[in-house]
Amino acid sequence: MIRLNWIVKASLFILLVSSACHETAHANPVEHVASADVVQPSWRDEVHAVWLNGPSNSAQLGGNWPNFSDQAPLLYASEHVCDPARTAYTGYKTSGAYCQASSNGLNANPHLVMYSGLVGFVLDASAQDGNFFPRLGSTSSGALTETMDATDAFESLTSSEVTATLNVQCTSIPQTTLTAKTAIGASVAEFGLVRKGHAVTQVTIDKLDWRTDTGDLFVIDPVCNEGLEETTSDCSSDFGTPAANNPCDTTDFPNCEGGMCYSGQVQDPSNSNCNQDYGAGNSNPCPLEYPNCVGFEQGVSWGRCFSSTTNSEVCDADYGATQGPCTSQDYPLCNLATNKCYRDESTCFLKSPWYDVAIWGDLVTINLHWDGASSPGCSGTVKLDVSVGTDLTIQKTADFSTESKVAVLLAAQESSSLLADKSNGDSNTDVNVFSSTVGATVLERSDFGDFIVEVPTSTGTCSYSNCGDSLYTTDISVANTDPSLSRTVRLSLSRNFVTGQTISQSRPRAEITGLNVMVWDRASQQPNGIPIHISKNWHYGGDSIYQGSWWTANLFFRLPPGSSIDLTFAIVYEQYRQIPAFSHAQLSIVGYSNKFLWEEAALGTGGENFCMGKYF
Repeated sequence: MIRLNWIVKASLFILLVSSACHETAHANPVEHVASADVVQPSWRDEVHAVWLNGPSNSAQLGGNWPNFSDQAPLLYASEHVCDPARTAYTGYKTSGAYCQASSNGLNANPHLVMYSGLVGFVLDASAQDGNFFPRLGSTSSGALTETMDATDAFESLTSSEVTATLNVQCTSIPQTTLTAKTAIGASVAEFGLVRKGHAVTQVTIDKLDWRTDTGDLFVIDPVCNEGLEETTSDCSSDFGTPAANNPCDTTDFPNCEGGMCYSGQVQDPSNSNCNQDYGAGNSNPCPLEYPNCVGFEQGVSWGRCFSSTTNSEVCDADYGATQGPCTSQDYPLCNLATNKCYRDESTCFLKSPWYDVAIWGDLVTINLHWDGASSPGCSGTVKLDVSVGTDLTIQKTADFSTESKVAVLLAAQESSSLLADKSNGDSNTDVNVFSSTVGATVLERSDFGDFIVEVPTSTGTCSYSNCGDSLYTTDISVANTDPSLSRTVRLSLSRNFVTGQTISQSRPRAEITGLNVMVWDRASQQPNGIPIHISKNWHYGGDSIYQGSWWTANLFFRLPPGSSIDLTFAIVYEQYRQIPAFSHAQLSIVGYSNKFLWEEAALGTGGENFCMGKYF
């Protein structure tokens, strides 16, 4: 009788899941419930991300990190610890400053190794040829054990090449082939750390340009600053300045740049709140595209963000120069009178492409993004070519104007040391996820090979004051419908994370500083031991889609054939069962800085108690 009841329930469960998520590959009912101890990931499933030759690279270091110099031994000759012959010392002066670098590896080979015991790849921040993935492949060699480190992973990976090209034609400009490369004038690409932990690590590769075969920027001829119009009036200053300064004479064209009056302020269509201009800080500034915060009054009202012909970036040269250039293609021209970057209708570029890269225990995902919609008059084809040694070659293409992303997914195989191409939407075969919690949303993401469970918008929030003993739960059920093979589950509980799909979401508030998420067994309502890690962010600024306030709780586990598991995510803020709750999480600083890893710990939800960031 018990078995019959379970089969009936399981069949109903599969029917619900299939309608809510996606079709299953097998009609077999799920036959048994998996316990937490049999789904646990192994050491091979644990994800690591390590800079092989030091903490990031000099371009992404801040604080008191040194600027090494070959002249240091001469400059500090009186400091005996700078004597290269004194091998007992590591290069410090007695005052604590540095002497001479013992190796140039920090900047010559800024290699970020991202790996598990099954898959891995190397990111090269200094790549100038457009191949930021010099090594990629399987790490499942029998010679590697659970003591493997980043060097072992690096040496086990196969030589690879990943390049993005654009075959484009813009109005009167002949068809041209461009390659996504490090931005002109930059020595390294910028890596933004979105999420980092044992289940998943995610990095963006930014500050890229579409460049010609000769390495030049590709300048397009159509008007690219939509909504930015000019009059024939000459000017020397903005509307509203003293008449002696020859200002623009109408509010319709109030902004003076290059002697012409321009229409200016177009409001950010997202209608986001702001309290300061772009670049002024990390507390609700405007984004780069709409840099001016208008209408903010402390304690009275939020402001709204508007476009402008000028942003607040200080410059000495136009975009693309090597010394003191404007760093945004949106504001590429430098006004040498004010040393501020501005834009007009005469200088337009194709918007910068960027990579969004992630690794789970058994899966590598490479997403290439671009913005063709902002380049009217341009059309073409984007190609993402991936080759791993001589055994695997993949090419993905997409239309430049009508699409904005292309993805390649590579998965480990149990029976082979070669990676399998999972780019065609089959990375979650036979896995179904369902939530019975009212208001929760389950998304399957074929471009990342994972599932996102978005908490209900009714999930509580609180300010920095005492949140009390709050507890919010989201129930999920996960099933593997394959009767003979185990399947991996890549799953993130989310609040306001960028999913790439339109769903109902709500922002966290101050409780995010001390947030905790536990994984419970549904029946007992007790922690079941499946490891979970939290990534979160509350930083605004810049132009990354991952800026802003969000969190994810991430887990990776393996479901046996024909089994299911019922879980409860328990979200805790200030206290847990009347005991102050301690939290530790990776804090993303995308939107605030490019300094990579920052960790944050707190007791309760009263703010950041302890931050650890060796890259500062």
